[in-house]
Amino acid sequence: MADSSVQTPAGASTVSSATLSSLANKSSTANANVAQGYDQFLTLLTTQLQNQDPLDPMDSSEFTNQLVQFSQVEQAIISNQKMDAMLQVQNNSLLSNSLNYIGKDIYYKGDSVYEQGNSMRVGYTMEKVPSGGAYLRFEDSSGVTVKKFTLDPSITTSSVVWDGKNDDGNAVPKGVYKVVVDGLDSDGQAITSYTGVPARVLGVETADGSVKLSLDGDRQMNAVDVLSITVPGSGDTDDGVDDTTDNTPTNGGENDDDIAS
Repeated sequence: MADSSVQTPAGASTVSSATLSSLANKSSTANANVAQGYDQFLTLLTTQLQNQDPLDPMDSSEFTNQLVQFSQVEQAIISNQKMDAMLQVQNNSLLSNSLNYIGKDIYYKGDSVYEQGNSMRVGYTMEKVPSGGAYLRFEDSSGVTVKKFTLDPSITTSSVVWDGKNDDGNAVPKGVYKVVVDGLDSDGQAITSYTGVPARVLGVETADGSVKLSLDGDRQMNAVDVLSITVPGSGDTDDGVDDTTDNTPTNGGENDDDIAS
């Protein structure tokens, strides 16, 4: 089969398939369907009236009720179109404001990082204090843990610094890695956690009615999930987590036993 992909020149802007698919105006489609059904209904009504028994005419009240219902649906579609227009104006405003993100380093609420040979700080927070051990792990695309940090179980909000090396001290391949926080409560249930991860913004687009930021490592996120933004080279290492304690382990993040339940 021939390759249907379009080759984009280096440095040129790209548009995702999600953005292209969002160009379809769902309200316009719905309005067209209602209009077609409305015309069909009137045709059917006219035909029935022409062929009714003059001695036993049909009750017109039901037809009137259906006409009213069709009109109400049509008005609802028109209202939705106006709402779509208002949302489009809002999205355009958000898109314009988000242009300031391009070329900036951000921290956002997410669970993926793009490792390319540099150290990075990843913030985390847990909703409860873990009853046993707690860990923060980096997984490759196959779900294999390449690096595991032991966390202080008495601290629910802090951060770690990953130097891009695995537990054996070797540099990991360039690519996207998933961040996972492991911790169990006193009942042996997994504790809900959130992570603030770094990224560089390469572009902005709209998709599915929201503004998306295109990130390094071929990633994408919602603009509303941005926690902090800095200018590259400014030296600001804010990880998006309000903490006062650096929980970077001093043992190099060596492998540990599984969390005790």
